[in-house]
Amino acid sequence: VQTCALPISGNRIENFFEGFQGIDNPISEQIQDAVQSLGEYDPELLQGMRDWMEDMGYGVLTDAELSALRDEGVTATQTQAFHDIGYQPTLEQLVELERADVSTTYASMMQELGYNLTVEDLAETRRNGVTAFFTSNMMDLGYTIDEMPVDELIGMRRVGVDHEMAQDLIEERRVKPTVDELKRYAISNQ
Repeated sequence: VQTCALPISGNRIENFFEGFQGIDNPISEQIQDAVQSLGEYDPELLQGMRDWMEDMGYGVLTDAELSALRDEGVTATQTQAFHDIGYQPTLEQLVELERADVSTTYASMMQELGYNLTVEDLAETRRNGVTAFFTSNMMDLGYTIDEMPVDELIGMRRVGVDHEMAQDLIEERRVKPTVDELKRYAISNQ
């Protein structure tokens, strides 16, 4: 009995029948064709994405390029949403935003909080656990953008600062600790 690993990448099934080479089966070719078609994107979907991406200034993308973007989770809809809120990410940046789990909701909320983040800042903040919820709650406690620039937001989240901790310290000390004090407190209490 031969075994076969099922390597799956994104939405595509690749090399499914590699372990079955040399087996005589009259329907295996039909099954192979059916499985291969499962790993391919609908041509109309790709054409629609191609047209939309071209309209947004990405040039004419091949089926392979579009499929690779789709495999990474990049869609024309999400790309348009980034454009709508003022970002013009490159194809590589779109992939990076997707890998970092950056949504347009996150990006627009951070804008509403007063942050003017680059595409790189968006990806780096999300990779380090910065959320609009955390940032907004810290602002509600009296912290400003000047006290919490991108590097400080990242630094706080890396060491485990959360708004509950900050609120507890404010109530305990009756004074707002600095960002550095919050980070030191978080480090010393791990």
